[in-house]
Amino acid sequence: MGKLAGLEGAIARWEKFYLNPFPSGEQLEALGMVLGVEARQLREMLPPVGWR
Repeated sequence: MGKLAGLEGAIARWEKFYLNPFPSGEQLEALGMVLGVEARQLREMLPPVGWR
């Protein structure tokens, strides 16, 4: 799993659009490394913090 280590639970929540707790900068950085996308770009794709 390597680069995704520690993200499995978060990814499972995100797949269901369950963003509580909201993804941390560290999580977005790790996912961005796997996807080849900057964390900033991933953050821009997400709804505002607190959105339900």
